[in-house]
This record gives sequence, structure tokens and C-alpha cells, in this order.
Amino acid sequence: MIGEEPGIMEYVHLRGVEIIQQIQHTFRHHVDLMQFLTRVGDPRYAFLIYFPLAYCFHRSTGTRVLWIACLSEWLNGVLKILHGERPYWWVNEVRLHDHVVNVPSLEQYSLTCETGPGSPSGHAMVTSAVLYSIGTSFIKHGVKHTGKLERSLVWISFTIVLIAVNISRLFIATHFPHQVVAGSITGILLAEVVKHEHTNHLTFCHYIVWSLLLVSGVFLTYTGIILLGLNPLWSLDLAKKWCARSEWVHPDTTPFFAFVRDVSSLIGKY
Repeated sequence: MIGEEPGIMEYVHLRGVEIIQQIQHTFRHHVDLMQFLTRVGDPRYAFLIYFPLAYCFHRSTGTRVLWIACLSEWLNGVLKILHGERPYWWVNEVRLHDHVVNVPSLEQYSLTCETGPGSPSGHAMVTSAVLYSIGTSFIKHGVKHTGKLERSLVWISFTIVLIAVNISRLFIATHFPHQVVAGSITGILLAEVVKHEHTNHLTFCHYIVWSLLLVSGVFLTYTGIILLGLNPLWSLDLAKKWCARSEWVHPDTTPFFAFVRDVSSLIGKY
């Protein structure tokens, strides 16, 4: 929590808030665009849009996209469940508990008040993992007989979309810069690992076993948190406390909602 942070993290957060404030000032006339971009990177669209489209065009790619979406979101939830401040509440908590008075104020928007912990960024992690998988598959199956120009365009497009999503996350004060960078790198590394797995040949039993493993992992994590006397919903309390409007609080952005989506998607695919 805020009062227990080492000096280095407070410094990182303060510098991050300054960057966010500058981004909010730069794009202050493009609020709708920024909120559209953050929706583009919403992990739920990996299941609702990117997976179905990829599956229609290339079955094995679609299957891999589903697995990467599930694994990246699940891993993200496990990594962030106990830590990861969000800028919109941190700027208020640090003033209240640490009496830091020179913290810049941040604007809030209708998509700002996500309720899960913030590090690493789930939007950045899932988006980078899914788009990286689609990009590598497109190069392998779609443009393998063409030149470097087409391959370059694929990765340029990937980079532009990922940067745009990350900037939008900073703009709405939902993440610090280091959180979107960590999410992007982790997502790409995960996609690089999963792309070597033959997910297209997995049977129904594999899906059931993996679903049970994911559920078990969540259950053990949650039980461990309770046994340690910690509050697994600490971030939800902070979101409700510091969100500018109560109707902007999004309970469906907690890790536990994501876990349910991941498991049900794996079972439902088969």
C-alpha cells in the first residue's frame, strides 16, 4: 500500500504522474479518441472480436489466439492481484497518508475507475500477446512469399496499435508508464513461448485439465491471501473511495471477473 512503499517506487509513481499529466494536456481535445483506443485494447475483445475473426480466417491461428488471450489474462491477474497502484487513486492516497503535497492532479473519465490492481497492465499484456500472435501467424501463412516491405508493415502496424493503446491507458489515468511497459513486454514474451505449442491438436480433455489448473491456481492464490490476513479486494475499496463518480466504477475489471472469463472461454471453445 501507499504508506509502505519504498522511496524508489514513490519516485517512479511521481514521475509517472507527471508524464500522465502531460499526456492529458496534450490530448485534452481528443477524449473520445483516447477512450476508443482504450476500448480497442480491452481484454474482453480478445474473446469477442479477435479470436472469432482469427478463427474464421485460419483455424489454428484462432485457437492459438484464444489460448494466448486466456493465459495472458490469467497470468496478468495472478501477477497483479496483490499490488499495483492506479494513478487516479494513488495521487489522492499519497497526499492523505504520506502528506506529499506537490503531486499533480489528474483528470478522470468514464473509463478511468477500473477496480483491479494496476501492475502489469492487462490491456497492454493481452493486446501485445494477441496481436503479436496474429502478426507472426499472418507473416507465416499470409505473406511468407512476399518481401520485407509487407513484413515490416505488419510489425509497424503492431507497434502503432500497441503504443496507441498504451498512451490511451495513461491518458485516462488508469496506469503508470512502467505498468504498460511491463505488460507489453510480458505479453510479447508469453506469445513467443506459446507460438511454439501445437494448440490446434489439443483434445477436450486438455481443455478440461487446463481449465481445472487455472481454477486451482486462482483458488490457491485467493486462499493464501485470506490466510495471510490480507484483503483480496483492496483495490475495489480504493476505486470506490477515490473515483470521481460512483457510476464510473467498473466492478467487472477485477481479476476474478477475468478468471471466470478465461476458464469459461476455454471450456466453451470445445
